[in-house]
Amino acid sequence: MVKTVDAVMIGRAGVDLYGEQIGGRLEDMGSFAKYIGGSPTNTAIGAARLGLNTALITRVGNDAMGRFIREELQREGVNTAAVRTDPDRLTALVLLGIRDQVSFPLIFYRENCADMAISVDDIDEALIASARAVVTSGTHFSTPGTKAASLRALELAAKYDAARIIDLDYRPVLWGLADKGDGETRFVSSQSVTSHLQQVLSHMDVVVGTEEEIHIAGGSTDTLEALRAIRAVSQATFVVKLDKPSKLSLPDLAVPVPFVINSKLAKENATEADPWAMEYLHQNTIGSGAYKVSRWDNGQQVVYERFDGWVGGPLPAIRRIIRREVPSSATQRALVERGDVQIAFGIPDKDAAELAEMLKVDSTPIANCVHALCLNTKFEPFTDPNVRKAIAWALPYEDIFKTAAYGRGAPLWGGETEITDTAWPRKSPY
Repeated sequence: MVKTVDAVMIGRAGVDLYGEQIGGRLEDMGSFAKYIGGSPTNTAIGAARLGLNTALITRVGNDAMGRFIREELQREGVNTAAVRTDPDRLTALVLLGIRDQVSFPLIFYRENCADMAISVDDIDEALIASARAVVTSGTHFSTPGTKAASLRALELAAKYDAARIIDLDYRPVLWGLADKGDGETRFVSSQSVTSHLQQVLSHMDVVVGTEEEIHIAGGSTDTLEALRAIRAVSQATFVVKLDKPSKLSLPDLAVPVPFVINSKLAKENATEADPWAMEYLHQNTIGSGAYKVSRWDNGQQVVYERFDGWVGGPLPAIRRIIRREVPSSATQRALVERGDVQIAFGIPDKDAAELAEMLKVDSTPIANCVHALCLNTKFEPFTDPNVRKAIAWALPYEDIFKTAAYGRGAPLWGGETEITDTAWPRKSPY
Protein backbone atom coordinates (compact mmCIF):
# COMPACT_ATOMS: atom_id res chain seq x y z
CA MET A 1 0.00 0.00 0.00
CA VAL A 2 1.24 3.52 -0.81
CA LYS A 3 2.24 5.42 2.34
CA THR A 4 0.58 8.83 2.19
CA VAL A 5 0.76 9.80 5.88
CA ASP A 6 4.10 10.40 7.58
CA ALA A 7 2.87 9.89 11.14
CA VAL A 8 -0.35 9.12 13.01
CA MET A 9 -0.46 10.35 16.63
CA ILE A 10 -2.79 8.84 19.25
CA GLY A 11 -3.77 10.31 22.60
CA ARG A 12 -4.37 13.50 24.54
CA ALA A 13 -6.13 16.49 22.99
CA GLY A 14 -7.15 19.37 25.22
CA VAL A 15 -7.18 23.12 25.65
CA ASP A 16 -4.44 24.83 27.66
CA LEU A 17 -5.47 28.03 29.43
CA TYR A 18 -2.28 29.94 30.29
CA GLY A 19 -2.39 32.63 32.95
CA GLU A 20 -1.22 35.91 31.45
CA GLN A 21 0.23 37.32 34.68
CA ILE A 22 3.74 35.87 34.39
CA GLY A 23 5.34 35.23 37.75
CA GLY A 24 2.09 34.98 39.69
CA ARG A 25 0.27 32.10 41.35
CA LEU A 26 -2.69 30.48 39.66
CA GLU A 27 -4.76 31.96 42.49
CA ASP A 28 -3.74 35.44 41.33
CA MET A 29 -4.45 35.06 37.61
CA GLY A 30 -6.83 37.65 36.20
CA SER A 31 -6.88 36.48 32.58
CA PHE A 32 -5.98 33.44 30.53
CA ALA A 33 -4.91 32.87 26.92
CA LYS A 34 -6.26 29.80 25.10
CA TYR A 35 -3.99 27.33 23.26
CA ILE A 36 -4.37 23.84 21.87
CA GLY A 37 -2.71 21.23 24.11
CA GLY A 38 -1.90 17.59 24.74
CA SER A 39 1.45 16.05 23.83
CA PRO A 40 0.23 13.95 20.85
CA THR A 41 -1.78 16.89 19.51
CA ASN A 42 1.15 19.29 19.80
CA THR A 43 3.43 16.73 18.17
CA ALA A 44 1.05 16.35 15.24
CA ILE A 45 0.94 20.13 14.76
CA GLY A 46 4.70 20.56 15.18
CA ALA A 47 5.43 17.86 12.61
CA ALA A 48 2.90 19.40 10.21
CA ARG A 49 4.64 22.75 10.53
CA LEU A 50 7.87 21.02 9.54
CA GLY A 51 6.23 19.81 6.35
CA LEU A 52 5.12 16.30 7.33
CA ASN A 53 1.71 14.86 6.56
CA THR A 54 0.26 14.02 9.98
CA ALA A 55 -3.01 12.69 11.37
CA LEU A 56 -4.44 12.49 14.89
CA ILE A 57 -6.58 9.80 16.51
CA THR A 58 -8.40 11.22 19.53
CA ARG A 59 -11.77 12.34 20.87
CA VAL A 60 -13.07 15.79 21.70
CA GLY A 61 -16.29 16.84 23.38
CA ASN A 62 -19.38 18.16 21.66
CA ASP A 63 -18.55 21.60 22.99
CA ALA A 64 -16.89 24.87 22.02
CA MET A 65 -13.44 23.70 23.13
CA GLY A 66 -13.75 20.52 21.08
CA ARG A 67 -14.67 22.56 18.01
CA PHE A 68 -11.72 24.87 18.74
CA ILE A 69 -9.32 21.90 18.74
CA ARG A 70 -10.70 20.50 15.49
CA GLU A 71 -10.54 23.87 13.75
CA GLU A 72 -6.99 24.56 14.99
CA LEU A 73 -5.82 21.17 13.76
CA GLN A 74 -7.34 21.79 10.35
CA ARG A 75 -5.76 25.25 10.17
CA GLU A 76 -2.38 23.65 10.90
CA GLY A 77 -2.85 21.04 8.18
CA VAL A 78 -3.37 18.00 10.43
CA ASN A 79 -5.69 15.26 9.12
CA THR A 80 -8.71 15.21 11.48
CA ALA A 81 -10.64 12.35 9.88
CA ALA A 82 -10.02 10.22 13.00
CA VAL A 83 -10.82 12.97 15.51
CA ARG A 84 -14.19 11.86 16.84
CA THR A 85 -16.75 13.91 18.75
CA ASP A 86 -17.82 12.22 21.97
CA PRO A 87 -21.45 13.08 22.79
CA ASP A 88 -21.17 12.13 26.47
CA ARG A 89 -17.91 13.70 27.61
CA LEU A 90 -16.34 17.16 27.70
CA THR A 91 -13.06 18.22 26.14
CA ALA A 92 -10.10 18.16 28.53
CA LEU A 93 -8.89 21.47 29.96
CA VAL A 94 -5.67 22.49 31.70
CA LEU A 95 -5.02 25.66 33.72
CA LEU A 96 -1.38 26.70 33.66
CA GLY A 97 0.87 29.43 34.98
CA ILE A 98 4.48 30.47 34.57
CA ARG A 99 6.10 31.39 37.89
CA ASP A 100 9.73 31.37 36.71
CA GLN A 101 12.11 29.34 34.55
CA VAL A 102 11.58 26.14 36.54
CA SER A 103 8.11 26.46 38.07
CA PHE A 104 4.98 25.94 35.97
CA PRO A 105 1.91 25.32 38.17
CA LEU A 106 -0.91 23.52 36.40
CA ILE A 107 -4.19 21.76 37.09
CA PHE A 108 -5.57 19.06 34.81
CA TYR A 109 -9.35 18.90 34.33
CA ARG A 110 -9.42 15.47 32.69
CA GLU A 111 -11.67 13.21 34.75
CA ASN A 112 -13.77 11.18 32.31
CA CYS A 113 -12.74 13.54 29.53
CA ALA A 114 -13.33 12.85 25.85
CA ASP A 115 -9.83 11.75 24.80
CA MET A 116 -9.69 9.12 27.57
CA ALA A 117 -12.69 7.41 25.94
CA ILE A 118 -10.70 6.40 22.87
CA SER A 119 -11.57 2.78 22.11
CA VAL A 120 -10.51 0.03 19.74
CA ASP A 121 -13.33 1.12 17.44
CA ASP A 122 -11.60 4.49 16.95
CA ILE A 123 -8.52 2.89 15.39
CA ASP A 124 -8.89 3.23 11.62
CA GLU A 125 -7.06 0.35 9.95
CA ALA A 126 -6.91 2.12 6.58
CA LEU A 127 -5.34 5.18 8.20
CA ILE A 128 -2.73 3.09 10.02
CA ALA A 129 -2.00 1.17 6.82
CA SER A 130 -1.26 4.44 5.03
CA ALA A 131 1.19 5.65 7.72
CA ARG A 132 4.96 5.47 7.90
CA ALA A 133 4.89 5.80 11.70
CA VAL A 134 2.43 5.45 14.58
CA VAL A 135 3.13 7.56 17.69
CA THR A 136 1.50 6.45 20.95
CA SER A 137 1.39 8.21 24.31
CA GLY A 138 2.30 6.79 27.72
CA THR A 139 -0.79 8.34 29.31
CA HIS A 140 -3.03 6.30 27.05
CA PHE A 141 -1.67 3.06 28.48
CA SER A 142 -2.96 4.05 31.94
CA THR A 143 -6.54 2.74 31.55
CA PRO A 144 -7.80 -0.55 30.08
CA GLY A 145 -9.82 1.04 27.28
CA THR A 146 -7.17 3.45 25.99
CA LYS A 147 -4.49 0.78 26.42
CA ALA A 148 -6.47 -1.65 24.26
CA ALA A 149 -6.89 1.03 21.59
CA SER A 150 -3.16 1.87 21.61
CA LEU A 151 -2.17 -1.80 21.43
CA ARG A 152 -4.52 -2.27 18.48
CA ALA A 153 -2.82 0.62 16.69
CA LEU A 154 0.59 -0.93 17.39
CA GLU A 155 -0.62 -4.30 16.12
CA LEU A 156 -1.76 -2.70 12.86
CA ALA A 157 1.48 -0.71 12.62
CA ALA A 158 3.45 -3.95 12.75
CA LYS A 159 1.13 -5.52 10.18
CA TYR A 160 1.63 -2.66 7.73
CA ASP A 161 5.34 -2.10 8.45
CA ALA A 162 5.00 1.30 10.13
CA ALA A 163 7.49 2.48 12.74
CA ARG A 164 6.10 2.19 16.28
CA ILE A 165 6.95 5.10 18.58
CA ILE A 166 6.03 5.95 22.17
CA ASP A 167 6.23 9.37 23.77
CA LEU A 168 6.35 8.34 27.43
CA ASP A 169 4.40 11.50 28.35
CA TYR A 170 4.48 10.74 32.10
CA ARG A 171 2.36 12.91 34.37
CA PRO A 172 2.03 11.29 37.83
CA VAL A 173 -1.34 12.94 38.52
CA LEU A 174 -2.82 11.24 35.45
CA TRP A 175 -1.82 7.87 36.93
CA GLY A 176 -3.37 8.75 40.31
CA LEU A 177 0.04 9.21 41.99
CA ALA A 178 -0.29 12.87 42.99
CA ASP A 179 -2.99 15.10 44.44
CA LYS A 180 -5.56 16.05 41.82
CA GLY A 181 -4.54 19.69 42.03
CA ASP A 182 -0.83 18.89 41.64
CA GLY A 183 -0.27 18.67 37.91
CA GLU A 184 3.17 20.26 38.17
CA THR A 185 4.94 17.27 39.74
CA ARG A 186 6.79 15.49 36.94
CA PHE A 187 8.10 12.42 38.75
CA VAL A 188 6.75 10.03 41.37
CA SER A 189 8.36 6.61 41.55
CA SER A 190 5.93 3.74 41.00
CA GLN A 191 6.80 0.11 40.34
CA SER A 192 3.26 -0.38 39.06
CA VAL A 193 3.66 2.30 36.36
CA THR A 194 7.14 1.00 35.47
CA SER A 195 5.78 -2.51 35.04
CA HIS A 196 2.83 -1.17 33.05
CA LEU A 197 5.09 0.72 30.63
CA GLN A 198 7.66 -2.06 30.27
CA GLN A 199 4.91 -4.39 29.06
CA VAL A 200 4.51 -2.23 25.95
CA LEU A 201 8.11 -1.12 25.35
CA SER A 202 8.93 -4.38 23.60
CA HIS A 203 6.50 -3.34 20.86
CA MET A 204 8.36 -0.11 20.13
CA ASP A 205 10.92 0.93 17.55
CA VAL A 206 11.55 4.32 19.19
CA VAL A 207 11.14 5.41 22.83
CA VAL A 208 11.07 9.17 23.51
CA GLY A 209 11.14 10.79 26.93
CA THR A 210 12.65 13.28 29.33
CA GLU A 211 15.09 12.01 31.96
CA GLU A 212 12.23 11.75 34.48
CA GLU A 213 10.21 9.73 31.97
CA ILE A 214 13.17 7.45 31.31
CA HIS A 215 13.44 6.99 35.08
CA ILE A 216 9.83 5.81 35.41
CA ALA A 217 10.09 3.54 32.37
CA GLY A 218 13.34 2.01 33.64
CA GLY A 219 12.42 1.86 37.31
CA SER A 220 15.51 3.77 38.49
CA THR A 221 16.44 7.40 39.15
CA ASP A 222 19.92 6.64 37.77
CA THR A 223 19.46 7.45 34.09
CA LEU A 224 22.03 4.95 32.81
CA GLU A 225 20.60 2.19 34.98
CA ALA A 226 17.09 3.06 33.76
CA LEU A 227 18.27 2.91 30.13
CA ARG A 228 19.85 -0.48 30.75
CA ALA A 229 16.58 -1.73 32.26
CA ILE A 230 14.64 -0.52 29.23
CA ARG A 231 17.18 -2.11 26.92
CA ALA A 232 16.58 -5.43 28.66
CA VAL A 233 12.96 -5.41 27.43
CA SER A 234 13.22 -3.37 24.23
CA GLN A 235 15.54 -3.05 21.25
CA ALA A 236 14.11 0.37 20.39
CA THR A 237 16.10 3.49 19.66
CA PHE A 238 16.06 5.75 22.73
CA VAL A 239 15.63 9.54 22.46
CA VAL A 240 16.36 11.21 25.81
CA LYS A 241 15.38 14.88 26.07
CA LEU A 242 17.78 16.81 28.34
CA ASP A 243 17.09 20.25 29.79
CA LYS A 244 20.63 20.78 31.11
CA PRO A 245 24.17 19.45 30.57
CA SER A 246 24.32 15.77 31.46
CA LYS A 247 26.65 12.79 31.40
CA LEU A 248 24.35 11.51 28.66
CA SER A 249 25.21 14.40 26.35
CA LEU A 250 26.64 13.62 22.93
CA PRO A 251 30.26 14.69 23.61
CA ASP A 252 30.51 12.06 26.35
CA LEU A 253 28.71 9.31 24.44
CA ALA A 254 30.80 9.91 21.34
CA VAL A 255 34.30 9.47 22.79
CA PRO A 256 35.42 5.96 21.82
CA VAL A 257 38.37 4.48 23.70
CA PRO A 258 39.49 1.46 21.68
CA PHE A 259 42.05 -1.08 22.80
CA VAL A 260 43.47 -4.29 21.37
CA ILE A 261 43.15 -7.57 23.28
CA ASN A 262 44.35 -11.10 22.72
CA SER A 263 41.09 -12.58 21.43
CA LYS A 264 42.36 -16.17 21.70
CA LEU A 265 43.11 -15.73 25.39
CA ALA A 266 39.80 -13.95 25.98
CA LYS A 267 37.83 -16.75 24.32
CA GLU A 268 39.65 -19.35 26.41
CA ASN A 269 38.45 -17.59 29.56
CA ALA A 270 34.90 -16.89 28.43
CA THR A 271 32.02 -18.76 30.03
CA GLU A 272 28.39 -19.33 29.16
CA ALA A 273 27.42 -16.77 31.78
CA ASP A 274 30.16 -14.36 30.67
CA PRO A 275 30.58 -14.90 26.90
CA TRP A 276 32.69 -11.74 26.47
CA ALA A 277 35.11 -12.70 29.28
CA MET A 278 34.43 -9.36 30.97
CA GLU A 279 35.22 -10.68 34.44
CA TYR A 280 38.57 -12.00 33.23
CA LEU A 281 39.35 -8.74 31.43
CA HIS A 282 38.63 -6.74 34.59
CA GLN A 283 41.26 -8.69 36.50
CA ASN A 284 43.91 -9.44 33.87
CA THR A 285 45.90 -7.50 31.29
CA ILE A 286 45.71 -9.21 27.92
CA GLY A 287 46.33 -6.22 25.72
CA SER A 288 48.58 -6.30 22.69
CA GLY A 289 50.98 -3.65 21.44
CA ALA A 290 54.53 -2.78 20.42
CA TYR A 291 55.41 -1.62 23.95
CA LYS A 292 54.78 -2.88 27.45
CA VAL A 293 54.79 -0.93 30.71
CA SER A 294 57.87 -1.80 32.72
CA ARG A 295 57.46 0.84 35.44
CA TRP A 296 54.77 3.23 36.62
CA ASP A 297 55.32 5.84 39.31
CA ASN A 298 51.94 7.45 39.89
CA GLY A 299 52.03 11.17 39.10
CA GLN A 300 55.70 11.05 38.11
CA GLN A 301 56.51 8.82 35.15
CA VAL A 302 55.65 5.79 33.04
CA VAL A 303 58.41 3.69 31.47
CA TYR A 304 57.70 1.70 28.31
CA GLU A 305 59.95 -1.10 27.06
CA ARG A 306 59.74 -2.38 23.48
CA PHE A 307 57.94 -5.72 23.21
CA ASP A 308 60.17 -7.74 20.88
CA GLY A 309 57.50 -10.42 20.50
CA TRP A 310 55.22 -7.94 18.74
CA VAL A 311 53.88 -9.38 15.47
CA GLY A 312 51.27 -6.74 14.59
CA GLY A 313 53.70 -4.68 12.52
CA PRO A 314 57.36 -3.63 12.25
CA LEU A 315 59.22 -3.28 15.55
CA PRO A 316 59.78 0.36 16.61
CA ALA A 317 63.37 1.57 16.45
CA ILE A 318 63.23 3.02 19.97
CA ARG A 319 63.71 0.40 22.68
CA ARG A 320 62.78 2.47 25.74
CA ILE A 321 60.47 5.45 26.26
CA ILE A 322 60.14 7.44 29.47
CA ARG A 323 57.10 9.67 29.77
CA ARG A 324 57.49 12.07 32.66
CA GLU A 325 54.85 14.26 34.31
CA VAL A 326 56.30 17.78 34.58
CA PRO A 327 53.60 20.15 35.91
CA SER A 328 55.70 23.32 35.75
CA SER A 329 55.81 24.93 32.29
CA ALA A 330 59.07 26.67 33.24
CA THR A 331 60.67 23.31 34.04
CA GLN A 332 59.33 21.87 30.80
CA ARG A 333 60.98 24.67 28.84
CA ALA A 334 64.29 24.29 30.67
CA LEU A 335 64.36 20.54 29.94
CA VAL A 336 63.71 21.22 26.26
CA GLU A 337 66.40 23.90 26.03
CA ARG A 338 68.99 21.63 27.69
CA GLY A 339 68.11 18.75 25.39
CA ASP A 340 67.07 16.52 28.30
CA VAL A 341 63.79 15.63 26.57
CA GLN A 342 63.13 14.85 22.93
CA ILE A 343 59.36 15.52 22.80
CA ALA A 344 57.31 17.90 24.92
CA PHE A 345 53.54 18.33 24.81
CA GLY A 346 51.32 21.21 25.87
CA ILE A 347 53.96 23.94 25.86
CA PRO A 348 52.40 27.40 26.41
CA ASP A 349 52.05 29.55 23.31
CA LYS A 350 54.62 32.08 24.54
CA ASP A 351 57.27 29.41 25.11
CA ALA A 352 56.47 27.74 21.81
CA ALA A 353 56.87 31.02 19.92
CA GLU A 354 60.22 31.77 21.56
CA LEU A 355 61.53 28.20 21.24
CA ALA A 356 60.69 28.24 17.55
CA GLU A 357 63.64 30.60 17.07
CA MET A 358 66.08 27.85 18.10
CA LEU A 359 64.17 24.58 17.66
CA LYS A 360 61.62 23.05 15.34
CA VAL A 361 58.19 23.35 16.93
CA ASP A 362 55.28 21.41 15.44
CA SER A 363 51.76 22.39 16.45
CA THR A 364 48.92 19.91 16.44
CA PRO A 365 45.51 21.64 16.18
CA ILE A 366 42.95 20.81 18.84
CA ALA A 367 39.72 20.57 16.84
CA ASN A 368 37.41 21.35 19.76
CA CYS A 369 39.43 24.21 21.28
CA VAL A 370 37.90 27.51 20.14
CA HIS A 371 38.55 30.83 21.88
CA ALA A 372 35.83 33.41 21.39
CA LEU A 373 34.69 36.74 22.76
CA CYS A 374 31.07 36.17 23.79
CA LEU A 375 28.57 38.89 24.59
CA ASN A 376 25.68 38.46 27.02
CA THR A 377 22.72 38.57 24.65
CA LYS A 378 20.22 38.84 27.50
CA PHE A 379 21.01 42.52 27.97
CA GLU A 380 20.73 45.62 25.81
CA PRO A 381 22.25 46.57 23.47
CA PHE A 382 23.64 43.08 22.80
CA THR A 383 20.20 41.65 22.10
CA ASP A 384 20.43 43.41 18.73
CA PRO A 385 22.35 41.22 16.23
CA ASN A 386 23.40 44.32 14.29
CA VAL A 387 25.13 45.69 17.40
CA ARG A 388 26.98 42.39 17.81
CA LYS A 389 28.03 42.47 14.15
CA ALA A 390 29.30 46.04 14.52
CA ILE A 391 31.40 45.05 17.53
CA ALA A 392 32.73 42.06 15.58
CA TRP A 393 33.76 44.34 12.70
CA ALA A 394 35.50 46.76 15.09
CA LEU A 395 37.55 44.26 17.07
CA PRO A 396 41.31 44.11 16.26
CA TYR A 397 41.41 40.33 15.90
CA GLU A 398 44.89 40.25 14.39
CA ASP A 399 46.41 42.20 17.28
CA ILE A 400 44.58 40.07 19.86
CA PHE A 401 45.72 36.89 18.10
CA LYS A 402 49.38 37.98 18.09
CA THR A 403 49.35 39.32 21.65
CA ALA A 404 47.32 36.67 23.47
CA ALA A 405 48.12 33.55 21.42
CA TYR A 406 51.50 34.62 20.03
CA GLY A 407 50.16 33.87 16.58
CA ARG A 408 49.90 30.16 17.26
CA GLY A 409 46.52 28.91 16.09
CA ALA A 410 44.08 29.10 13.22
CA PRO A 411 42.27 32.43 12.73
CA LEU A 412 38.48 32.09 12.74
CA TRP A 413 37.66 35.51 11.33
CA GLY A 414 37.52 36.81 7.78
CA GLY A 415 35.47 33.97 6.33
CA GLU A 416 33.08 33.98 3.39
CA THR A 417 29.50 35.12 3.90
CA GLU A 418 28.08 32.32 1.76
CA ILE A 419 28.18 28.84 3.31
CA THR A 420 28.68 26.06 0.79
CA ASP A 421 29.73 23.09 2.93
CA THR A 422 29.50 21.66 6.47
CA ALA A 423 33.13 22.21 7.51
CA TRP A 424 33.72 23.01 11.19
CA PRO A 425 35.15 25.09 12.76
CA ARG A 426 34.17 27.75 10.23
CA LYS A 427 35.57 31.24 9.90
CA SER A 428 33.15 34.02 10.78
CA PRO A 429 32.59 36.56 8.00
CA TYR A 430 33.01 39.43 10.51
